[in-house]
Amino acid sequence: MYILDTSAIRGIRGQVLSDLPSGIGIAISPLTFYELLCHLDEQDRDGNFARQKGNLLKCMIPDILQDPFAAHANSVGVEDLANPTRFGEPDVIRQTLKNLASCDSLKNFYETDVVTSEGERRNPHDMTARAVRVLADEEAKYVKMIKKICAELKTEFQQLPAKVLSQADIAWRIGKSAHSLFKSYEADIGQPDENLMLKVICSVYNYMGYINCRALGYIANGTESNVDTNDCEDACISLHLDILRGDTLVTNDTGTIKALNTTIESFRSIAAPGIVPRTRVIDSTTFMSEVVSSR
Repeated sequence: MYILDTSAIRGIRGQVLSDLPSGIGIAISPLTFYELLCHLDEQDRDGNFARQKGNLLKCMIPDILQDPFAAHANSVGVEDLANPTRFGEPDVIRQTLKNLASCDSLKNFYETDVVTSEGERRNPHDMTARAVRVLADEEAKYVKMIKKICAELKTEFQQLPAKVLSQADIAWRIGKSAHSLFKSYEADIGQPDENLMLKVICSVYNYMGYINCRALGYIANGTESNVDTNDCEDACISLHLDILRGDTLVTNDTGTIKALNTTIESFRSIAAPGIVPRTRVIDSTTFMSEVVSSR
């Protein structure tokens, strides 16, 4: 399955997505929808509601994945530890898009509402305001986390930034991060599934790799105090990418492509014979060439 981030959705025409052969699976994270929703009113002030509405309505074409943290919880069997409200996002988003399709102005759109699985009513204005707050909070947490990882990396690998880490070193660091998460789940669950550690490593390898590789990039460039909050979305989206499942992230962010490709190669360097990473990351141009050639 191809998972399109915000940059890909913005850059690919809706008709192209609609015309894809039925055998080509495409999806988006809820984060992509909320990122676009947060900018809908900004564009309306420039008189571009129709254009931005069309951009957001592209989200009706792909499948809508669960919230990335809910998806991770499902994949490793720790659903009870996740916030239950995270699991209903796809249905809320589909209702919201259906309402948007029938509105000819931002004012009309803000007068609609949707009903969650818990029976709560939400209107788009409140959803947007909440999404802005949540995204800002997540970005602040991301910046704090990256700075913490930078400090840890410089302690563990004192040759930084003068020396580039080997693939094995990167894989060790990713494995250490994944193992810490496993131990926290083990403590919370009590008697976990005997395969829990393997499930956690496969589920979060790309995520842990992404944030560690981004941190290594800041160390190499001497920019640890200037973490880019725009990277937060792709960090979360990488939780959708199990390292052994054949999903492809489509993004036009060159930093994301570099970080995930480094992550994938680090896994390849330590994997047992016959075990290969199945995650891919490509840009929109490559995506277009692949889907056109499949017709």
